[in-house]
Amino acid sequence: MQVYSYASKSLFDLDLNSPLELDRISSLVLLVNPAHQTALNRRKDLVLSGCLSNADDELRLTAVLQSLPDGAKSSILWHHRRWVLNHFQPLTSNAQPASDSLSFLSLPLHQFATELEIASIACETYPRNYHAWLHKCKVIEALTASYQRSPNTESEALFRTIMGSGVKHVDMHIKDYSSIHHLCRVFDATVKCGLKEQSRLDETKERPYQPVEHAKGLLLVYPTYESIWYYLRVAILVEQNLGIKTYDTDITTLSWLPQSKDPNVEKYRNAFVRWEKLRRL
Repeated sequence: MQVYSYASKSLFDLDLNSPLELDRISSLVLLVNPAHQTALNRRKDLVLSGCLSNADDELRLTAVLQSLPDGAKSSILWHHRRWVLNHFQPLTSNAQPASDSLSFLSLPLHQFATELEIASIACETYPRNYHAWLHKCKVIEALTASYQRSPNTESEALFRTIMGSGVKHVDMHIKDYSSIHHLCRVFDATVKCGLKEQSRLDETKERPYQPVEHAKGLLLVYPTYESIWYYLRVAILVEQNLGIKTYDTDITTLSWLPQSKDPNVEKYRNAFVRWEKLRRL
């Protein structure tokens, strides 16, 4: 801890005339404390001054930090990553820079996949990781914007991969509200890109992903999990907002749901019925 304390104090003493030492000191501080705001700000200074001119090196450093539990859950570290991307990647025509958005950048396709992979690792490192899932949502927004500007088969394939892995993740993490929200966001993006019928991996030979049907299937197996009841609500709203409907009207009566003596199931069932009545007003 003495080394960390010394390094933290050194961040205020070092200037850009010693870029190599400042680079090393700030990296050391971040390895101990990935949420150290001053260390991240000093690294921004190094980037802006041109002392750190390789985006890959800075992105690799943040990826290492985001593989650690403290780094995976650090909001300012995820913001720093998006700031780096915005600084080094070219903007689309007539776009204004926005340090916490990726939608106006001309990102290569492999960068979308890289960002999603790093966020996925962080979600496993620190479960129910809101900040990593938020990063994923921003990547999906950017991929959607990129595809709408220039449709291509490679992006379509990536969308299908994302949808397939998203369904599998929800199936294996049924308590994770963020992953459910992300899956619905991906479905929304595929519909807006005209890829609704391709929203599950072609290799699986399964029916295309349908939010309400997927939520219903999980609810039949896990009726005691409140997260799945909220998934059904969100799924109904997503399909309604998109002007599509993949389910029978009777699904909202819950007559298909097995009877249970568990008081929680009855509580969730009644809450859903009240919500459905209010939705129809």
